[in-house]
Amino acid sequence: MDLSGAHEPSRFGDAIAPAAFMHDDRRPAPDQRLQSLDVHIVDVLAHLESLLRASHSIQRALLALRTEAPPPSLTPLQQSFTVLRDNVNNMRHDCQMLAGIVEDLMAGIDALADQQS
Repeated sequence: MDLSGAHEPSRFGDAIAPAAFMHDDRRPAPDQRLQSLDVHIVDVLAHLESLLRASHSIQRALLALRTEAPPPSLTPLQQSFTVLRDNVNNMRHDCQMLAGIVEDLMAGIDALADQQS
C-alpha cells in the first residue's frame, strides 16, 4: 500500500494486467482457441488416415478382381464388390466428417483473428 491506502502493485506477481492481456470471460482466451484448433488438426489427420486406409483396401479389392493378378483370387465376386462398396461408403462418410471439421477449423481461425484484432 502507498501512503494514501491504495494498493500499489509489487514487482513480484500481483501487478495489474494490462487490458490487452485480459479477456472477456464469455469468450475463450486465445490459448484455449489455439488448443481447440490443435484438436481440429488432429481430427483432420485422423480422418485423412482413415481415407488412406480405405483407399488401400479398395486397391487390394480391385487387384483381387483383376484376372492377371497372381495368384487367382479365391474371393467370390459378390464379396469383392461388397468390400468395395463398404470402403467407398466409409470414405464418403469420412469426407463428410472431414468437411465439417475443416469448416469448424476455419471458423475457429476466423474467431481467433477477430479476437486478436
